[in-house]
Amino acid sequence: MKRLLLALMITSPLSHADLAYKDLGSGWRAMTEQSDPFDASITRIRQISKDSFVLTCNNLNWKERSDVYFAGHSFDADIKYIIDGSSPVDKKGLKSTYLGGSDMATDDRYYSFRFNETDLFALKKGRVLKVAGKTSSFGWHTTTLDLAGLEAAYDQMCK
Repeated sequence: MKRLLLALMITSPLSHADLAYKDLGSGWRAMTEQSDPFDASITRIRQISKDSFVLTCNNLNWKERSDVYFAGHSFDADIKYIIDGSSPVDKKGLKSTYLGGSDMATDDRYYSFRFNETDLFALKKGRVLKVAGKTSSFGWHTTTLDLAGLEAAYDQMCK
């Protein structure tokens, strides 16, 4: 039975042979995809990640935790961040089971928010990001990211 399941997973049409990972330095990794169906050397970066954080060209996501059960949900969340000890910035965001507020069923739990040009400039020029997320009365979940190398990694993704 295990062999059958393994064979189905390997031959599944949902598998993405064109996805690969690339080291970008300073702890940043990129998920790349083949963007030309006939030339495997032509790729684009879909997202970058470091520690528990995942960035796309317009969203910052961080994994709060993994759970023991699978679920699919997306709730409004209050987000606050500070960069290098600056004043806190308030954002409206989401807490969900997948990146970008998606309610795809997983055993992960993410906070995310859509950033604007001001946020992006501060992220690129900063050294340390401290971010917190909260839904209703469950309390704040806070984590930190070393921003070294973010500007170069982001610019490779969103040229």
